[in-house]
Amino acid sequence: SKVYEVQMEKISDPTATGQAAPTIPGELLFAPKRFTLHAKRAQNVKFYYKGPADALERYYRITFTESPAAQIDDGGQTLRRGAVEVKLALQSILVVRPRQVHFDYKFDPARGSIINTGNTYFEFMVKQGCQQADSEADSKYLRPGETYRNPKISQSGNQKLIVYQSRFIPIGKDCWPD
Repeated sequence: SKVYEVQMEKISDPTATGQAAPTIPGELLFAPKRFTLHAKRAQNVKFYYKGPADALERYYRITFTESPAAQIDDGGQTLRRGAVEVKLALQSILVVRPRQVHFDYKFDPARGSIINTGNTYFEFMVKQGCQQADSEADSKYLRPGETYRNPKISQSGNQKLIVYQSRFIPIGKDCWPD
């Protein structure tokens, strides 16, 4: 058995260097905050955003900390045999899209760049040619206001696309039949 504790902190941006930001009480609720799992079991943790319904994207660092449950012997005493107990922490970034979403971008093939001019993130992919696998493509998640430059963007014959809301949006005329 393992005991899990869930913690949340609001951060300035969804990167490893994102700085902690003040959280409004009740802005992001989640349950359960602590639970025990036995072998081969699973537990869902639900998150509820209750913050402002505005046009801002928000980022949260979620930490799941796993600790071993106390080992009890038949006499009801905790076993102490010099064992090492390891705590494991796993972090993930939760992105809350704005309620007033504005998806937009500026594509500049001459400069080999794309700018996210909207207020929510998307993924941009550029492939060498038209047949390269998605897993081998150059890929970048663009936050609002962020610019991505890549020389492959200005090379003709390369496939360029945006992945947004589980849809592929073709960019340019390369690799896309009319």
